[in-house]
Formats: sequence, C-alpha cells, structure tokens
Amino acid sequence: MLARVASKVPADPEEFTIHKRGGKTLILELRAYPVQMQQEPVVLIIARDITRYRPFLFSLEHLQPFRKPGRLVGAVVRQYVQDLGRH
Repeated sequence: MLARVASKVPADPEEFTIHKRGGKTLILELRAYPVQMQQEPVVLIIARDITRYRPFLFSLEHLQPFRKPGRLVGAVVRQYVQDLGRH
C-alpha cells in the first residue's frame, strides 16, 4: 500500500483484521492517498471500521451470481435493516 502511495498513486482499499484484548475482532478498511501539506509530501490514511458491514458485503459478493441482481440486493438490504433494528 505505502509503496504505491510513495509513487504518488492512491492505494486501493485494503482490509486488515485487528484482534483486541478480550477477544474482540475489528475489521478495518484502509485507504491511502499522497497529498501535499505546507509544500511537504505526506500520506493521508483513512481507516474505516467495517466490522458490522462485512457480513453484509460478503453475502452480496458471494450470492450475486445465483440470483437476479435486483431481488438479491433488495432481500439482503431488507435483512440487513432488520438486523440493525435488533441491536
């Protein structure tokens, strides 16, 4: 990731799994961009916690070929919204 940014090309998002004390696991999506601050080249890294969304994204990625896209997306979104309402 940083090698790409060093060549002044934004890096594609990458996922990292972090295991915290107490057994909790976080899944982070990192994006890196080369930027200039006060005439100095720096790397802007944006980290987003996608732990809650990863199962939804996994379902969407792996079930898509087996159903018509419109119906699958609607079904997954409905289930995801219902699941969010329970937490």
